[in-house]
Formats: sequence, structure tokens, C-alpha cells
Amino acid sequence: MTAVLPPGDEEYLAWLADHSWPADEYLDLERDWRSELASIAVHADQDGPVCPGCEHPGDDVWPCPNCGLLVHSTCGHGMRRRKIAKPYRTRDMDSESVVAEWVCCRCASIVGLDVDRGDEETGHGLHQ
Repeated sequence: MTAVLPPGDEEYLAWLADHSWPADEYLDLERDWRSELASIAVHADQDGPVCPGCEHPGDDVWPCPNCGLLVHSTCGHGMRRRKIAKPYRTRDMDSESVVAEWVCCRCASIVGLDVDRGDEETGHGLHQ
């Protein structure tokens, strides 16, 4: 935080932090996040990270936008597939209907979409 706060707001934030994390547990969270980020390997001949599940690099390895968990669409590391009862369309998908969503295993936010391309019987692959 870089904002300069009035004294009353500063005291309130100090109270809130003390009330929410009496033993400074937020420092443990920060240490965990930093160690996770430090452990993300980068392949020597690529700029992208390596999947911790299958240890392969690729453009389809990325962090969850909500919690930062590293997910990989090729092997499915860090996410699970949830079929949609009633397919829907998005503006970016043109005529293709979304038939399933890929959900982050840590925070349950949607990290990818499967569209109907005729391969729904096999259920393999992540189409974004």
C-alpha cells in the first residue's frame, strides 16, 4: 500500500490487521506465495514456466488469475472439468457453445472453457 491515510483510517487498518491476524499469519501466507513463485521452474529454451505436474513447458501453462495456482491445460494440472447442464455462448466463441468449464482446484474460479467441437464424447483437451 502506498497511499497516505488520515490517522483515523490508519488506526482502523492497524486494528483490522491485528483483529484478523493476531499472530501475523498473513506473513506466513506471503512466505508461502513467495516460495511457490520461486519454485516455478522456467525451461532453459523457453520463457514460460514448466508445469509442476508433468514437468513440460508450454504456452498453456499459466497461473490462475484469482489465486496464482499454476495450471496446465494439456495435462489438466491444477484444475478440474465441470460439465455445463445447459451450454451457453460467449461473444468470443462465435457460433461455438461452451459445454464445460475448467475450474481451479484451489479457489474454484473458472480458468478455461471447453467448447463444442464435436469431441465431447471423448472429453479430452482444453479448448480456450
